[in-house]
Amino acid sequence: MLEKDEQTIADFIENSLLFKKKIIEIDEFDKGERILLNFAHTFGHAIETVTQYEIPHGIAVAIGMNIANRISFNRGWLDAPTVERIEALSAKAIGSITHKNFNTEAIIDAIKNDKKRQTAGLTAILMKAGYSLEVIHDLQASEIEKALANCKQL
Repeated sequence: MLEKDEQTIADFIENSLLFKKKIIEIDEFDKGERILLNFAHTFGHAIETVTQYEIPHGIAVAIGMNIANRISFNRGWLDAPTVERIEALSAKAIGSITHKNFNTEAIIDAIKNDKKRQTAGLTAILMKAGYSLEVIHDLQASEIEKALANCKQL
């Protein structure tokens, strides 16, 4: 099992950091490719804010990943088996934390106040088929509401 194999974990962390380091060196100020490393963070940071940081960052981002993927699914960018597989895997990280009581309006307000927001529209990084990531600037509050409603059923 992965959690018992410390070398595998150490290798995974080192490879992840090296991957991230290359991107950061190319895009030091988060103006290009580096922004893609923020996948799910828009939603995760909003969840942290709304819950007054009661939900740890990693778990908030895992929940945010499910929200982002549901939006991608609803846009026709991801298929149901992919979204459901990721939700099942992320459930292990999320654990027993429930997001049934998240205030959707407060989450949307927190997203509107995100420090990385660059346009009047709502911005997020979403996944497309083939696991490619794309920055979108036309996110609608109704898409967030629908995704959150779907995630609350998990």
